[in-house]
Amino acid sequence: MAVKTWTSERVTSADINTYLTNSGLVYVTSQTFSAVASVSFNNCFTSTYDNYYIQCSVIGSVAGNAYTLRYRSGGTDATSNDYAYWGFYWSTSAANLTTTGTTSLFVNNRSTSVYDVTNIYVFGPAQSRTTGHQVDAIELNTGLLIKTAGRFGLTSTFDGCTIAAASGTISGTISVYGYRKP
Repeated sequence: MAVKTWTSERVTSADINTYLTNSGLVYVTSQTFSAVASVSFNNCFTSTYDNYYIQCSVIGSVAGNAYTLRYRSGGTDATSNDYAYWGFYWSTSAANLTTTGTTSLFVNNRSTSVYDVTNIYVFGPAQSRTTGHQVDAIELNTGLLIKTAGRFGLTSTFDGCTIAAASGTISGTISVYGYRKP
């Protein structure tokens, strides 16, 4: 984002355009898909942005079955047991979600009647460090709320990710955005 030292109380249209152009989210890529076991994004994480936002609108063929995220590098999923996440889900009561030493990150359960809404925030995937994430999700059919945070525990550099159904298939649209650097 552009830095400006204000010398007067007047803000010009040029100032506003500069701030609007140099802030916020930047569209990177998206895919719309139907009845697939998984969707992979290659070369969507780069050094252009440090952090990313992934917006998922997904419906599944098997109700209540999870879909997951794996990070990728060079077109290959990272499948080692180095993923971990902590959080909770809430429907009629709260329950903990805690898993370490797993091969993917839990993202959301899925409905067969309405699209689920999932927001994934990914921190530092293209940097040589531990990659973190946060998930805010709701399963719209039942109102199940999911909130998790986690990491891929090894120092790695990733350039993409895969969203996959635990079983059955998924359909929908997934979009990736980069957060502009200040």
